[in-house]
Amino acid sequence: MKKAFYLTALLGLLFSCSQTDEPEVMTQDEPTAETRGLFTKNVVIEWNEEGQELDGFGIAEADCAADIFTHPKRKEVMDLLFGKDGLNISMLRGEIFPHYWMKEGDTSFDTDVRTDMPLGDPYFQQAETNELKRRGQLWVTQQAKQLYHVDKLFFSTWSPPAWMKQDGYITEDNFASHGSLKKEYYQMFADYLVQFVQAYKEAGMDIYAISPVNEPNYEANWNSCKWSPEQLADFIANYMGPTFEKQAVNPQIIFGELAQWSTLVLGTFNVVSAKKYAENVMEANPDVLKYADIAAGHGYNIPRIPYEFPIVPYDKAVDQGLKVWLTEISSALDNYDGSMDNAIHWAEVFHKYLTNAHVNAVCWWTGARYTDTNESLIKLEQGNFQIPKRFYTYGNYTRYVKVGSKQIRTDKPISTTGKLLLTAFKNNQEYVMVAVNKSKEPITTTIQVKGGRPIGELKAYITDAEQNWKESTITKDESNMYPITVPAMSVVTYVGSVQ
Repeated sequence: MKKAFYLTALLGLLFSCSQTDEPEVMTQDEPTAETRGLFTKNVVIEWNEEGQELDGFGIAEADCAADIFTHPKRKEVMDLLFGKDGLNISMLRGEIFPHYWMKEGDTSFDTDVRTDMPLGDPYFQQAETNELKRRGQLWVTQQAKQLYHVDKLFFSTWSPPAWMKQDGYITEDNFASHGSLKKEYYQMFADYLVQFVQAYKEAGMDIYAISPVNEPNYEANWNSCKWSPEQLADFIANYMGPTFEKQAVNPQIIFGELAQWSTLVLGTFNVVSAKKYAENVMEANPDVLKYADIAAGHGYNIPRIPYEFPIVPYDKAVDQGLKVWLTEISSALDNYDGSMDNAIHWAEVFHKYLTNAHVNAVCWWTGARYTDTNESLIKLEQGNFQIPKRFYTYGNYTRYVKVGSKQIRTDKPISTTGKLLLTAFKNNQEYVMVAVNKSKEPITTTIQVKGGRPIGELKAYITDAEQNWKESTITKDESNMYPITVPAMSVVTYVGSVQ
């Protein structure tokens, strides 16, 4: 998303009588005892039953990176987002702005400008809005890479430069809005993406992945561009992919990124979904699969509609060897809520995307910005900031589940169904399990590791209404299992090892 105050209009217009979207059935969050062995007295971690590999957890900054760049406590904010004692974020999503090249013949991506000026520098009072956005993104990306060694930098394109588009225009707020890319500019736009990658590389920042479109089914009043599945398939298969290959740039190619993850059928109306859109792109031109690497979607629900979009796997994409990323999710319309109830809700959402949809990556919109909604993990204010509880429950995943970990199956006592959510990963000899207790009562059980011999003590990191990542140590009992108590309304991350 671009601006929260436009989101209502966006989501309202996403309803369509699409002939390509078919009804989908939601994957059960609580699998049956017969299929998951829930007739057990304790939590069982199935060491040898592996799922997807994790690429990481991320945040987006895009055009709000300037909010951090200009904030008097920007170092503290960056530490909270990327530092080892903060969220330890491993992925950063930015924007390939359309205003790098405002007119045909421009070639600069402004990666050679100064970003080390003090906050009192006159620049901050004189800078034009778009220039400040570009420099703010450059500063945040440089800091993330150089100081915090962020593993994956990826960028999405909300719109090509307006002069490349059919029926596109510049709004009063200087957004490149509406329209679609003219066919005669497909090659130039592919070159634009290549040169963006090269400019960032020359500035010391290798880009991990590029998305040529963001929410391509909607012409918004912010930077936006309409792409049909057929148009995007043509562009990736015949222009972007071959140009990347010819120019020897190697970012992975992302496609999809519609606002809704999957199809929700309401009477005779369907909502266009990222899942179906990605499938339509692959079907429109199979050569897309020669170049594309990642099918992606966003996780927004529609305001005032009492139904949630099913959090399901992108099975056809996975069958073609693609990874699946959740590249954007937040709650951009609700009034700010920093409570534990809100944090438990989001911990459950993360659990569902990892466990039901089997995504390889989760990226929150946004890390830090000025806002009165729930779209940010840090709520910036003039001279200060607030940290909502969802920051910490996101951290129960981001701080402890390492890049490259593989998800492993967990079973739990049937008595905890509907109360206790479990997500587990392994990395070498280490395992991490995130437990979400949705109930108002503590849950006491034991952890057994099946397929591996647990060694040493088990570490627990508790987040509840009073604590944030509070560390404790658990020793094994005489049955070689770890007795645990998951506090009421809490998220607890357990970290252990096997031999």
